[in-house]
Amino acid sequence: MPSPVKATRAIIESRDMYNPPRRDPSDPDRQVELQEMLEGILKAVLHEAEGHGWGAEETIDAMGEVLENLRLAESGLDPNEARSAK
Repeated sequence: MPSPVKATRAIIESRDMYNPPRRDPSDPDRQVELQEMLEGILKAVLHEAEGHGWGAEETIDAMGEVLENLRLAESGLDPNEARSAK
């Protein structure tokens, strides 16, 4: 039986987790569909981090920070500059 970390890595790397959208961009359920896909991926990442000794809460906090940095970067802002301006 593979270790939980190896099994999780296989899930994360599996293209089966990344589903193309089935709904039109104007469909309000499209966002729910995307959230469901991302939830599975993020649970696998969380499990992987826990398998390497990171705690669930600290991992989720770090994910939130990374997502905020990505949002700022996608908006054309430097995450470090945006945080220092607060």
